[in-house]
Amino acid sequence: MSQLTHQQHDGTLFIDQVDLLDVGIWTDQGPLGSTFAVKVQLTGPLDHMGFVCDFSQTKAIIKTALKTHLDHRFLAPIKHPHYTLTMHEERASWHSRKAASTYTFTGPASSVYAMDATHITPTLIAAEVKMILAQAFAEAQLAITTLQVSLSEDSPPPGDAVYLRYTHGISAHKGLCHRMWHGHRSKVLVMRNHERSPALERYLQAELFAGQGFHLAEPGQIKGRLWQPATLGPAKQACTIAYATPDGTYEAVMPAEQVFLMDQHTSVEALAWTLAHQLQVLDPLATIEVRLYEGLAKGGICRLRPTTSP
Repeated sequence: MSQLTHQQHDGTLFIDQVDLLDVGIWTDQGPLGSTFAVKVQLTGPLDHMGFVCDFSQTKAIIKTALKTHLDHRFLAPIKHPHYTLTMHEERASWHSRKAASTYTFTGPASSVYAMDATHITPTLIAAEVKMILAQAFAEAQLAITTLQVSLSEDSPPPGDAVYLRYTHGISAHKGLCHRMWHGHRSKVLVMRNHERSPALERYLQAELFAGQGFHLAEPGQIKGRLWQPATLGPAKQACTIAYATPDGTYEAVMPAEQVFLMDQHTSVEALAWTLAHQLQVLDPLATIEVRLYEGLAKGGICRLRPTTSP
């Protein structure tokens, strides 16, 4: 019986979390923050070292392709029955086909990704990722014969986890976080007197954010009259959010009741601080800790000691 060499058969490489996608997805309730871990499986002939492909090179190709095309963007379904995406030179505009629109968005074309669908699902995003990566591997001349892509969201810890789904845009950020309507699906964990409190986690989601997705805004981003910080805006009122970045200007109109006004910044560290202080108002004698994830593997923590002695 002849002995097989590496070159005589194929191998398969799997990477369970090669990168994350933090995006805003259009839904009938407006933009919704989402986070996905990207999983890939590559099959191809083994090279002289026994590799399907060099892991470091493959990882770099995947990360570059995702950052270039999808990550930190607003994903717009161009076949939506009521809204349309208009591209003019280097600008993108998302607006209703009717005269009056509940939502509008205008920004640099690089901040929007058009998807050929009526509604966006994780399955459709995974198919788009597969197409993008297949093209990137072909350009790098990697001998990949089979490519599989899947997306996953964070699995809850013991008990029911609470997730906040928000979009935002950090005006002065030099990376991709300045893009308006990109977002996150973020787990929030609350410790009261060093023990986890699911009740306080549910309170944040249900009471502070009305159980819905929301947009975080800084005071300087809102055109017009402001409202009380650390609250959602007034009902039945439109809110205009606008700011300038090195890549161009952004402007969006959306219901104020879906916009959570921060005191200053919209970073995950600032939001963790805001949530912890809101909980301390309810329970000033308790030690409060809020751990808020931005996506899956990083985030912000705020720990507050009792403000009043018993």
